[in-house]
Amino acid sequence: MLLENKVAIVTGASKGIGQAIAIALAREGADVTINYRSDEAGARATLAEVERRGRRGLIVRADVGKLEECQSLFDRAIEHFGRLDIQVNNAAVAEIHPVLEMDADTWHRILATNLDHYLFCGQIAARQMIKQGQGGRIVNISSISRYMVLAGMSAYCAAKGGIYGLSRVMAIELAPHRISVNSIAPGAIETPLNIPFYTPPVRRRYAERIPWEGIGKPEWVANVAVFLASDLSEYVTGQEIVADGGFSVNGSVGHGEDE
Repeated sequence: MLLENKVAIVTGASKGIGQAIAIALAREGADVTINYRSDEAGARATLAEVERRGRRGLIVRADVGKLEECQSLFDRAIEHFGRLDIQVNNAAVAEIHPVLEMDADTWHRILATNLDHYLFCGQIAARQMIKQGQGGRIVNISSISRYMVLAGMSAYCAAKGGIYGLSRVMAIELAPHRISVNSIAPGAIETPLNIPFYTPPVRRRYAERIPWEGIGKPEWVANVAVFLASDLSEYVTGQEIVADGGFSVNGSVGHGEDE
Protein backbone atom coordinates (compact mmCIF):
# COMPACT_ATOMS: atom_id res chain seq x y z
CA MET A 1 0.00 0.00 0.00
CA LEU A 2 2.44 2.63 -1.23
CA LEU A 3 -0.22 5.34 -1.39
CA GLU A 4 -2.39 4.56 1.62
CA ASN A 5 -4.85 7.36 2.39
CA LYS A 6 -3.52 9.59 -0.40
CA VAL A 7 -5.94 11.47 -2.68
CA ALA A 8 -5.41 11.70 -6.44
CA ILE A 9 -6.96 13.27 -9.52
CA VAL A 10 -6.39 11.59 -12.90
CA THR A 11 -7.46 13.38 -16.07
CA GLY A 12 -8.67 11.30 -19.00
CA ALA A 13 -9.30 8.31 -16.74
CA SER A 14 -12.19 6.68 -18.60
CA LYS A 15 -10.00 4.48 -20.78
CA GLY A 16 -6.47 3.46 -21.71
CA ILE A 17 -3.48 4.69 -19.73
CA GLY A 18 -5.53 7.06 -17.55
CA GLN A 19 -7.90 4.29 -16.55
CA ALA A 20 -5.01 1.95 -15.76
CA ILE A 21 -3.32 4.65 -13.65
CA ALA A 22 -6.49 5.38 -11.65
CA ILE A 23 -6.89 1.68 -10.90
CA ALA A 24 -3.22 1.24 -9.99
CA LEU A 25 -3.32 4.21 -7.60
CA ALA A 26 -6.38 2.72 -5.92
CA ARG A 27 -4.65 -0.65 -5.68
CA GLU A 28 -1.93 1.06 -3.68
CA GLY A 29 -4.37 2.77 -1.32
CA ALA A 30 -5.32 6.11 -2.93
CA ASP A 31 -8.78 7.60 -3.32
CA VAL A 32 -9.22 8.80 -6.89
CA THR A 33 -11.16 11.47 -8.77
CA ILE A 34 -11.83 10.11 -12.25
CA ASN A 35 -12.05 12.79 -14.91
CA TYR A 36 -13.63 12.20 -18.30
CA ARG A 37 -14.97 14.33 -21.14
CA SER A 38 -17.25 12.10 -23.26
CA ASP A 39 -16.97 8.43 -22.18
CA GLU A 40 -19.21 8.26 -19.11
CA ALA A 41 -19.53 4.48 -19.37
CA GLY A 42 -15.75 4.14 -19.32
CA ALA A 43 -15.51 6.44 -16.30
CA ARG A 44 -18.07 4.33 -14.46
CA ALA A 45 -16.08 1.20 -15.30
CA THR A 46 -12.99 2.86 -13.81
CA LEU A 47 -14.96 3.82 -10.71
CA ALA A 48 -16.13 0.23 -10.27
CA GLU A 49 -12.52 -1.00 -10.36
CA VAL A 50 -11.41 1.67 -7.88
CA GLU A 51 -14.18 0.71 -5.47
CA ARG A 52 -13.50 -2.99 -5.97
CA ARG A 53 -10.08 -2.31 -4.46
CA GLY A 54 -11.66 -0.81 -1.38
CA ARG A 55 -11.02 2.84 -2.20
CA ARG A 56 -13.30 5.81 -2.71
CA GLY A 57 -13.83 7.25 -6.17
CA LEU A 58 -15.49 10.29 -7.67
CA ILE A 59 -16.43 10.84 -11.31
CA VAL A 60 -16.22 14.40 -12.67
CA ARG A 61 -16.95 15.36 -16.26
CA ALA A 62 -14.76 18.23 -17.50
CA ASP A 63 -13.14 19.38 -20.72
CA VAL A 64 -9.67 19.99 -19.29
CA GLY A 65 -8.67 22.01 -22.34
CA LYS A 66 -10.69 24.83 -20.76
CA LEU A 67 -9.39 26.59 -17.66
CA GLU A 68 -12.79 27.13 -16.08
CA GLU A 69 -13.65 23.43 -16.37
CA CYS A 70 -10.28 22.47 -14.87
CA GLN A 71 -11.07 24.69 -11.89
CA SER A 72 -14.50 23.12 -11.54
CA LEU A 73 -12.93 19.64 -11.60
CA PHE A 74 -10.58 20.51 -8.75
CA ASP A 75 -13.24 22.33 -6.75
CA ARG A 76 -15.49 19.29 -6.80
CA ALA A 77 -12.69 16.85 -6.05
CA ILE A 78 -11.31 18.83 -3.10
CA GLU A 79 -14.77 19.50 -1.72
CA HIS A 80 -15.45 15.75 -1.84
CA PHE A 81 -12.13 14.41 -0.51
CA GLY A 82 -10.86 17.42 1.43
CA ARG A 83 -7.32 17.43 0.04
CA LEU A 84 -5.06 16.57 -2.91
CA ASP A 85 -1.77 14.67 -2.83
CA ILE A 86 -1.29 13.35 -6.38
CA GLN A 87 -2.13 14.95 -9.72
CA VAL A 88 -1.82 12.90 -12.92
CA ASN A 89 -2.27 14.83 -16.17
CA ASN A 90 -3.04 12.34 -18.91
CA ALA A 91 -5.98 13.42 -21.09
CA ALA A 92 -5.09 13.65 -24.78
CA VAL A 93 -6.45 13.59 -28.31
CA ALA A 94 -4.66 12.21 -31.37
CA GLU A 95 -5.55 13.21 -34.92
CA ILE A 96 -3.77 13.10 -38.26
CA HIS A 97 -3.46 16.46 -40.02
CA PRO A 98 -0.57 17.04 -42.46
CA VAL A 99 1.34 20.25 -41.77
CA LEU A 100 0.31 21.88 -45.04
CA GLU A 101 -3.35 21.21 -44.25
CA MET A 102 -3.29 22.26 -40.58
CA ASP A 103 -5.60 25.18 -39.80
CA ALA A 104 -5.35 27.42 -36.77
CA ASP A 105 -8.56 26.21 -35.11
CA THR A 106 -7.51 22.56 -35.31
CA TRP A 107 -4.01 23.36 -34.04
CA HIS A 108 -5.29 25.27 -31.00
CA ARG A 109 -8.00 22.71 -30.24
CA ILE A 110 -5.48 19.85 -30.13
CA LEU A 111 -3.00 21.84 -28.06
CA ALA A 112 -5.72 22.88 -25.62
CA THR A 113 -6.22 19.29 -24.52
CA ASN A 114 -2.70 17.98 -25.10
CA LEU A 115 -0.70 20.85 -23.59
CA ASP A 116 -2.75 23.69 -22.10
CA HIS A 117 -4.46 21.36 -19.64
CA TYR A 118 -1.09 20.28 -18.24
CA LEU A 119 -0.43 23.90 -17.28
CA PHE A 120 -3.95 24.60 -16.03
CA CYS A 121 -4.27 21.45 -13.90
CA GLY A 122 -0.65 21.65 -12.79
CA GLN A 123 -1.15 25.22 -11.54
CA ILE A 124 -4.35 24.44 -9.67
CA ALA A 125 -2.91 21.25 -8.15
CA ALA A 126 0.27 23.01 -7.03
CA ARG A 127 -1.65 25.85 -5.38
CA GLN A 128 -3.73 23.36 -3.41
CA MET A 129 -0.67 21.35 -2.39
CA ILE A 130 1.15 24.52 -1.27
CA LYS A 131 -1.92 25.54 0.74
CA GLN A 132 -1.88 22.14 2.48
CA GLY A 133 1.84 22.50 3.25
CA GLN A 134 2.69 18.82 2.94
CA GLY A 135 4.15 18.61 -0.57
CA GLY A 136 2.77 16.48 -3.33
CA ARG A 137 3.36 14.67 -6.60
CA ILE A 138 2.52 15.80 -10.14
CA VAL A 139 2.92 13.22 -12.91
CA ASN A 140 2.55 14.27 -16.54
CA ILE A 141 2.03 11.75 -19.32
CA SER A 142 4.21 12.74 -22.28
CA SER A 143 5.24 10.46 -25.17
CA ILE A 144 8.30 9.30 -27.07
CA SER A 145 6.70 11.10 -30.00
CA ARG A 146 8.25 14.30 -28.66
CA TYR A 147 11.48 13.11 -30.31
CA MET A 148 10.44 10.07 -32.40
CA VAL A 149 7.98 12.19 -34.34
CA LEU A 150 5.07 10.93 -36.40
CA ALA A 151 4.25 12.32 -39.83
CA GLY A 152 0.83 13.93 -39.90
CA MET A 153 0.75 14.56 -36.15
CA SER A 154 2.52 17.90 -35.78
CA ALA A 155 0.20 19.28 -33.11
CA TYR A 156 0.35 16.10 -31.03
CA CYS A 157 4.15 15.88 -31.22
CA ALA A 158 4.57 19.59 -30.48
CA ALA A 159 2.37 19.25 -27.42
CA LYS A 160 4.33 16.28 -26.11
CA GLY A 161 7.56 18.25 -26.51
CA GLY A 162 5.91 21.09 -24.62
CA ILE A 163 4.95 18.79 -21.75
CA TYR A 164 8.59 17.79 -21.36
CA GLY A 165 9.78 21.40 -21.07
CA LEU A 166 6.87 22.48 -18.88
CA SER A 167 7.43 19.60 -16.47
CA ARG A 168 11.08 20.49 -15.99
CA VAL A 169 10.36 24.17 -15.32
CA MET A 170 7.59 23.28 -12.88
CA ALA A 171 9.94 20.88 -11.10
CA ILE A 172 12.42 23.67 -10.42
CA GLU A 173 9.83 26.18 -9.28
CA LEU A 174 7.87 23.77 -7.07
CA ALA A 175 10.78 21.93 -5.45
CA PRO A 176 10.97 24.40 -2.52
CA HIS A 177 7.41 23.31 -1.68
CA ARG A 178 8.39 19.60 -1.82
CA ILE A 179 6.19 19.09 -4.86
CA SER A 180 7.85 16.81 -7.39
CA VAL A 181 7.01 17.07 -11.08
CA ASN A 182 8.00 14.24 -13.41
CA SER A 183 6.81 12.88 -16.72
CA ILE A 184 6.35 9.47 -18.29
CA ALA A 185 6.97 9.01 -22.02
CA PRO A 186 5.11 5.90 -23.19
CA GLY A 187 5.90 4.30 -26.51
CA ALA A 188 3.40 2.21 -28.47
CA ILE A 189 0.67 1.22 -26.00
CA GLU A 190 -2.53 -0.73 -26.68
CA THR A 191 -5.17 1.91 -25.92
CA PRO A 192 -8.47 3.03 -27.50
CA LEU A 193 -6.71 6.28 -28.52
CA ASN A 194 -4.09 4.37 -30.50
CA ILE A 195 -6.04 1.41 -31.87
CA PRO A 196 -7.36 3.28 -34.96
CA PHE A 197 -3.74 3.95 -35.98
CA TYR A 198 -2.51 0.40 -35.32
CA THR A 199 -3.29 -1.17 -38.67
CA PRO A 200 -1.85 -4.63 -39.42
CA PRO A 201 1.22 -3.17 -41.23
CA VAL A 202 1.86 -0.80 -38.31
CA ARG A 203 1.60 -3.67 -35.83
CA ARG A 204 4.09 -5.72 -37.85
CA ARG A 205 6.57 -2.85 -37.86
CA TYR A 206 6.23 -2.36 -34.12
CA ALA A 207 6.73 -6.08 -33.56
CA GLU A 208 9.97 -5.86 -35.53
CA ARG A 209 11.25 -2.68 -33.86
CA ILE A 210 10.24 -3.02 -30.18
CA PRO A 211 12.58 -5.46 -28.40
CA TRP A 212 10.29 -6.05 -25.41
CA GLU A 213 7.21 -7.96 -26.58
CA GLY A 214 6.07 -5.39 -29.14
CA ILE A 215 3.17 -3.06 -28.29
CA GLY A 216 2.86 -2.47 -24.55
CA LYS A 217 0.03 -2.59 -22.02
CA PRO A 218 -1.44 0.42 -20.16
CA GLU A 219 -0.76 -1.32 -16.85
CA TRP A 220 3.00 -1.17 -17.50
CA VAL A 221 2.82 2.63 -17.73
CA ALA A 222 0.55 2.76 -14.68
CA ASN A 223 3.17 1.01 -12.55
CA VAL A 224 5.66 3.75 -13.40
CA ALA A 225 3.07 6.34 -12.34
CA VAL A 226 2.70 4.58 -8.98
CA PHE A 227 6.45 4.84 -8.44
CA LEU A 228 6.49 8.56 -9.25
CA ALA A 229 3.42 9.19 -7.08
CA SER A 230 4.89 7.39 -4.06
CA ASP A 231 7.65 8.05 -1.55
CA LEU A 232 9.81 5.56 -3.46
CA SER A 233 10.56 8.44 -5.84
CA GLU A 234 11.73 10.82 -3.11
CA TYR A 235 14.50 13.06 -4.54
CA VAL A 236 13.35 12.43 -8.13
CA THR A 237 11.99 15.52 -9.86
CA GLY A 238 12.24 17.12 -13.27
CA GLN A 239 12.80 13.73 -14.87
CA GLU A 240 11.16 11.80 -17.69
CA ILE A 241 10.91 8.02 -17.56
CA VAL A 242 10.60 6.37 -20.96
CA ALA A 243 8.34 3.31 -21.00
CA ASP A 244 8.60 2.00 -24.54
CA GLY A 245 10.03 -1.51 -24.38
CA GLY A 246 13.35 -0.32 -25.78
CA PHE A 247 11.85 1.07 -28.99
CA SER A 248 13.59 4.45 -28.84
CA VAL A 249 17.04 2.95 -28.19
CA ASN A 250 16.86 0.20 -30.79
CA GLY A 251 19.17 1.15 -33.63
CA SER A 252 19.72 -2.45 -34.69
CA VAL A 253 19.53 -3.00 -38.46
CA GLY A 254 21.09 -6.47 -38.62
CA HIS A 255 24.80 -5.81 -38.21
CA GLY A 256 26.63 -9.08 -37.75
CA GLU A 257 23.78 -11.22 -38.99
CA ASP A 258 24.10 -13.64 -41.87
CA GLU A 259 22.22 -12.74 -45.02
